[in-house]
Amino acid sequence: MSEVQIVLPKRSEDALSEALRLLTQKICEANPELENGFGLGGQFGYGEDFENSTFVMRRFYWGDCDCGGEQREVDFENNDPGHSVDCYQTVLKNRLRNAGVKQYGDPGFWEDRMPYDERRKIEGPIYDDVCVTFNLPRQGCAIHCTCDYKSRRTNADIYHRDTCSLELPNFVHKKSGFKVSWYKWIGRGMEIDYPETLDLNAALSECFQSLETVS
Repeated sequence: MSEVQIVLPKRSEDALSEALRLLTQKICEANPELENGFGLGGQFGYGEDFENSTFVMRRFYWGDCDCGGEQREVDFENNDPGHSVDCYQTVLKNRLRNAGVKQYGDPGFWEDRMPYDERRKIEGPIYDDVCVTFNLPRQGCAIHCTCDYKSRRTNADIYHRDTCSLELPNFVHKKSGFKVSWYKWIGRGMEIDYPETLDLNAALSECFQSLETVS
């Protein structure tokens, strides 16, 4: 029987990721009630839910919106009239429907089995023609809008609050405002917000020192 080799996603080995994993380890050592087991991110690779006066760390959030943003968006879409009858989007979608290409929301949309190549052959000339009619560039042909729908949507209160669990960063150094977000585990898809005056080594040192001073 041949040996089966399992290849796991590569963990980030950059200095910041290693420091955050080490900080997670120190958090767990200072708080034995916390359990930080193994996974694809490795031991201590997922961060921990912890906060003190120096920093806050959060695990990746797997839940739903808790600020009402998603429901506000649903309510907007249910009550807004949508694109006007003479908008590029409406004209385009009607042309595509008339050519047999179902649009999102049409009956039978999810059951449609039109081959991809056939769909593209139909769509291409229609996109070209409608863009010429509205004097719009071909680039962006699927999202052009010539009515006020986008501005209504932009001005509507449908977006997540900064306090929503879907928006909160996974790590914040409070004094400097240094923030880090990751996807599932530390080092994966990391987004980093560096304040201009940040001394990263000093900020991380403060975080480790704050754990040492806990009695």
